[in-house]
Amino acid sequence: MVAKGCFEYFSKIEADLISLSLEQPTLNEAISYLWDAYFRLEENNVEGARTFVRNSLEVLGKKLVPKIKVVEESKDFPQRVGKLIKELTDFVHYGGPHPGPAPRTTTEMIISVTTELIRYFAKAIENKVISFEEGG
Repeated sequence: MVAKGCFEYFSKIEADLISLSLEQPTLNEAISYLWDAYFRLEENNVEGARTFVRNSLEVLGKKLVPKIKVVEESKDFPQRVGKLIKELTDFVHYGGPHPGPAPRTTTEMIISVTTELIRYFAKAIENKVISFEEGG
C-alpha cells in the first residue's frame, strides 16, 4: 500500500511510466523516449516533446511491429497495430498552423496513449499472446 500511496505525488503520466518495468529491450527504448518527451513537455518544450514521442512511436513501428509473431490474435494484428502507430504519429507530426487542440494537450494525450500501448505489448508478451522473432 505504501508504494501505491507514493504515486499520489506524481502526475498521471509519471505514474504510468514509473509503473512500467519491462524486460523487452525495444519496449524499454520506447519508454525511454517517452520519458524524454515528458520531461521536455514539463519544461514547456512542446516541439521537443513531440519529437521524442515520434521517436518512441518510430521504435514501436519499425523495430517492434515487424518482428511480432502472432500466437492467439488474428493474423492481421501486426498490420493493424502498425496502422494505429502511424495514426498516433500523425497526431504529433504536423506542418504549418495546427488545426485542432493545442499542441501541448495533444502531446500529453499521445504520451499517455503510447504508454498504454506499450503496457498492452508488455502484457501480451507476458500472457504469450504475441512473441517476437529472434533479435526483437
